[in-house]
Amino acid sequence: MIDSRPSYAEIDLGAIGGNIHIWKEMLGKTGGGRLMAVVKANAYGHGALPVAARALEAGADWLGVALPQEAMELRDAGVTAPIMILGYAEPESYRRLIEAGVRMTVFSLSQGEAIAAAARAAGAQAKVHLKVDTGMGRIGFLPGERAEAEIMAMADLDGLELEGCFTHFARADEDGEDSWRGQLDMFKGLLARLRGRGLPLPIAHCANTAAGMRSGEAMMDMWRVGIGVYGLYPSAQARAWGDVGLKPALSWKSVLSHVKRLPAGWGVGYGHTWVAEKETLIGTVPLGYADGYSRSLRNKAHALVGGKRIPVIGSVCMDQIMLDLTGAPEAKPGDEVVLLGRQGSAEVSADELADLLGTSCYEIACLTGNRLPKKYI
Repeated sequence: MIDSRPSYAEIDLGAIGGNIHIWKEMLGKTGGGRLMAVVKANAYGHGALPVAARALEAGADWLGVALPQEAMELRDAGVTAPIMILGYAEPESYRRLIEAGVRMTVFSLSQGEAIAAAARAAGAQAKVHLKVDTGMGRIGFLPGERAEAEIMAMADLDGLELEGCFTHFARADEDGEDSWRGQLDMFKGLLARLRGRGLPLPIAHCANTAAGMRSGEAMMDMWRVGIGVYGLYPSAQARAWGDVGLKPALSWKSVLSHVKRLPAGWGVGYGHTWVAEKETLIGTVPLGYADGYSRSLRNKAHALVGGKRIPVIGSVCMDQIMLDLTGAPEAKPGDEVVLLGRQGSAEVSADELADLLGTSCYEIACLTGNRLPKKYI
């Protein structure tokens, strides 16, 4: 069996732990509370199981996922910490999730009734968190009398424990206060009315990474940290509010598989989107868009070779990319290539690639393909 490959994603678990320490310290300054490390989407491409283990070891209290399958992957691996599904769970999964002690999100009375029925069938109690839509337009109760009536009806269902209530900010990572504060006020208003009607809802939470960075008020009973776990900032604005010393955990690395000189006029890659204007030293890298390196980076991005920034040229192929090694004439087959991360003092950041693609660093991290092996340090 061949179990190695020269192209891989390197994940620094020490960076994950260090980032958790930063957020725990910040949370402690507000009076404390729970810290949820969000490990959905295979921990934003970093690997759910190793990241979850390191985050919990470093002080995270809860884990957040998006899918029942993600929750059960953690449970089946022996993770005993509280796990919450932040989105939709299909009814067929209710009983197994309840038996595994996984918290589910509830956003309709009919859904609450179905979960309660599954809990009674399992002879167990289902702990759920109410989702409130204060401005995202996704799942969630719209604040108002109808929502309050449905929630109070759920409170009387046997088998159902309304453990918490939460919402999510749409624009907390932007400059300006009106949007996120408006959402916070709406959420707190509904929460106060429900608690005033005798519903305790002991865990109220609404802060994502950005909201917690800008206001301790938003952290409430639990702070859900997602992108910040991985050493990335939610936006350029969030970084400008204060660099708290995060360390990116993810790198994409490979090697030069071939180095050769091409004559002037020679095209490179599908469609010949790059043609040599003069004799040029070209390097090939055995990594492509099937590994998560977007095809749209052709003739835009840079890689690192010998601590130098080297242009990516021609179309990104499914399994290979090409580099113009003019700036690294000493390069030879076998030399390390960094597509994302640091090499010496040079860096290609997730934000840089995101800007080239017109997206966010969240998507760059999640692009890490399953085909790309992961090495943990």
